[in-house]
Amino acid sequence: MVRVDLDRSELEASSGDRLLDLCDEGALPQLFACRSGSCGVCRVRVLEGGALLDPAEASETATLEALGMDADERLACQIVVRGKHGHVRLTAAKM
Repeated sequence: MVRVDLDRSELEASSGDRLLDLCDEGALPQLFACRSGSCGVCRVRVLEGGALLDPAEASETATLEALGMDADERLACQIVVRGKHGHVRLTAAKM
């Protein structure tokens, strides 16, 4: 299992789990708007464990670049956990 921390919340995730789904289930608090990776409302900063996440796809990268986000930021609605063991630490990015 991969431990995912978002600010003060923590959960165990399996490889293939989408962060959006985990948040919807109430395990982690996160704001979402478009849910498709185009608005940037759900941006998070990856503090640790980025290698345990799928790389950003072209559409997410385009949104990140258009909004001028930092290199360590991702869109929570697009994050998929990969890996069997480890720790991912995220924090909500300030807009």
